Amino acid sequence: LRDSTLLPMYGFPLLHGDGRYALNEPANVVITEEKALKYFGTTDVVGRALTIDNISGERRAFRITGVLQKPTKNSVTDLSAGNDNGVFLPVTTLAWFGRSMDWSINNRVNFVELQPGVRPEQLDAPIRQLIKANASPLFAANLHVIVQSLPEYYRRSDGGAVAKMVYTLSFIAFFMLGMADRKSVV
Repeated sequence: LRDSTLLPMYGFPLLHGDGRYALNEPANVVITEEKALKYFGTTDVVGRALTIDNISGERRAFRITGVLQKPTKNSVTDLSAGNDNGVFLPVTTLAWFGRSMDWSINNRVNFVELQPGVRPEQLDAPIRQLIKANASPLFAANLHVIVQSLPEYYRRSDGGAVAKMVYTLSFIAFFMLGMADRKSVV
């Protein structure tokens, strides 16, 4: 489930439709070109209906408002392996799917695009206000939001494995350079 800023924020190219408005309404859906070809035999399907079942077995027709060109594998499309279904629905459909934006779920990764000149640390106070207004006092007292750039997120993920690897490879490279320099003196 995505909000209306997904497509323009990351510049995902649409073969058909307008990314600025494609996920603005609860009954809209954006699908990948792969899904369009699978279900309809063509990619020119904007305006057609795609029927989706929820976990309760209810069916609902969603209006296709965009066909996404096959996204390249990158840090946004590959954040979690479970997001590769090729169907993008507005976040406003959460309740229909039996989901919620429950503040007690603390392992959600979210992306925020900052306006030019805004620094991540400037979000600390507004985020604390949002938590205070929307979460229970016990949960709010124990929730800590970390605002960081996408490259920093990946350097720190998995216990800092990427950062550790960079440090290790740098040490090996400096050691090899030191040995080569020492050998040339002899």
